[in-house]
Amino acid sequence: MPRTTSSPVRRRLWSLATGELASVVVLPWVAYGLIGLPLSPANLLGTVLALVILLQGSAYWLLKLHRPANPAGMGVYAVLRRLNPVLLGLALPVLVVALVTGPFDEVVAGLAFWVLAVLEQVNYFHTQLMYDTAADRRRLRVSGLQPAHLGRDIARR
Repeated sequence: MPRTTSSPVRRRLWSLATGELASVVVLPWVAYGLIGLPLSPANLLGTVLALVILLQGSAYWLLKLHRPANPAGMGVYAVLRRLNPVLLGLALPVLVVALVTGPFDEVVAGLAFWVLAVLEQVNYFHTQLMYDTAADRRRLRVSGLQPAHLGRDIARR
């Protein structure tokens, strides 16, 4: 790994990558294991979309960890930036129909995961929505919402 980033930056990138990866395991476990929601088609649809986008984020942070200034794979991410919203848009009517026609517990997780997927899409590819460090919060107060790191890396490619 290159030594171009400081140790705190490397720790932060590692934390982001592993945090997203942990979410891929923990969130479905909470919804389907702990809470006991059914693994209905609608619930699985929203869940799969969210997990795929979370995995994209985790992979990006790992790529950024290895090559901070110019991460590999930005061409793939440029395609995903356009493909993900199409998939999210196609899933929404399916989830709405399931909500109207079926039991609520068979769609609630799917809708919640779909909303998470939309938020993660925005957070990764367009506008940073997560401001969890003191420096992030200061920058937010002074400059407002910031462009997403991945979006900026795609634009630089």
